[in-house]
Amino acid sequence: MKKNATIKSPVSNLDESLVHALGLRGEIAFSPLKISQENIAFYLCDNRYDGKPITDEQLEILDYFAKQSAIMWQNKISLNLLKEEAEIDMLTKVGNRRGYEKYISSLSYQKSIYRYSHFGSR
Repeated sequence: MKKNATIKSPVSNLDESLVHALGLRGEIAFSPLKISQENIAFYLCDNRYDGKPITDEQLEILDYFAKQSAIMWQNKISLNLLKEEAEIDMLTKVGNRRGYEKYISSLSYQKSIYRYSHFGSR
């Protein structure tokens, strides 16, 4: 089983201005969110409410949460790419019929909102 990337460390290892700005106390846990081996974000947690050291179980939970969050972001990115490919011809980079119909319906919707906001419902 691969060792998780979530680590714990005393706040004394961090820059003092960061510790002060975030109000960190005691020990912190750091867990990166990775997509395709690239870090896109991270979670930085502390145990400020009970002041106890961060346990291995808490690290595992944070690691699991970070991995699930990364999967969610990967799915969102993939969905956006798929949506773009469904509305734009990849060869010509021009919108296809689906993209055109979506654009026309958005114009119709905007026109109806404008009409309602300026003239009321008739």
